[in-house]
This record gives sequence, C-alpha cells and structure tokens, in this order.
Amino acid sequence: MADKPKRAKIKGSAKFNRILADTMKYEGWNEKEGSYGGFMQNTYDDYRKSMDLPPRTVKEITFGEARDIAKSNYWDHLKLDKLDNENVKRHIFDHTFQFGPDSTNGGKRAIMELQKMLGVKEDGILGPKTNKALNKYTETSGEEPLLSGLRALREPTYGGRTEWLSNQYLQPRQGVR
Repeated sequence: MADKPKRAKIKGSAKFNRILADTMKYEGWNEKEGSYGGFMQNTYDDYRKSMDLPPRTVKEITFGEARDIAKSNYWDHLKLDKLDNENVKRHIFDHTFQFGPDSTNGGKRAIMELQKMLGVKEDGILGPKTNKALNKYTETSGEEPLLSGLRALREPTYGGRTEWLSNQYLQPRQGVR
C-alpha cells in the first residue's frame, strides 16, 4: 500500500478552506462534462498520477485532494493571497473554479474585470497596485458596489443563466474582509 502523500501547511488555510468548501457546495456532478464538485476527471487523474496513486472516479475525490488541487492550480496560480479582501478573493476564486485559471473566461478574465472596476491596468495579474486600488475603493465606496459590478460583468459569461450569481455565496459576508 502506498504511503499517504504529505500535505504542506497551507498559509491562511482557514480562509482558503472556507472559500473552497463554499464553492464546492454549489457544484455537483456534471455527467456531460465528467466533473464533480467543480473538478474535471482529467484534472483528478493528473493529480492522482502525480501522487503515485491509482486512478479512480472524480466522484470519489476527498476534500484533502480537492484542497491540494484547488490550492496549487487555482489559488496559488493566480496569487490570490496577494489580495486583502476575502469577498473579492471568493468572487475571483469562484470564477476561476468555473472556467479554469487561464481560460478566456477564467481567472485571468476575473482579475481583469476587477482591475477594470478599480481603474488600474488590466493585465490579469494580481499585484500591489491592484490590491492598493481595491483597498482604496472599498474604503471610499464600500464593498457591495464593487461586488455588484463584478457580478454584472460576469453575467455574459453565463449566457443569461445568472440566477445563481445572486445566491448567498457570492453576496458579501458581513464582518469578512
């Protein structure tokens, strides 16, 4: 029997785990796409292979495996730890989770939409200028106008099927920043 893979301590893991768990709660099994909880079968296969584990259906993914994949392929890839605002991290992470970190509609697009709202260079890279502009925007205008604007920019991506964008998951969390 293969040894269990060692997991690295994840910086800020409580916030990340909460955001991941919330995201996965709204995902389910998509037989047409072969995905479960937002994870595609081929992504899960690649992960299991990298850990020298036998293949199995993505329906059997554990939260620990989901966390490892989401942390490295989505969260770290986009450098979401650079943002101070948890609700904006949540929005970008969810968008990335839906479409992938590099796809035309995925994480890079979500970051560029944020940058457009903030009036900074739309390069799809999270850095100190974007974070500074985000903090200034939320201090002067509040968080809700920004999140509403981001949801509105995201609507065309979903072909008008956006009723779920208004669910509590993508609404600002009180006392969360």
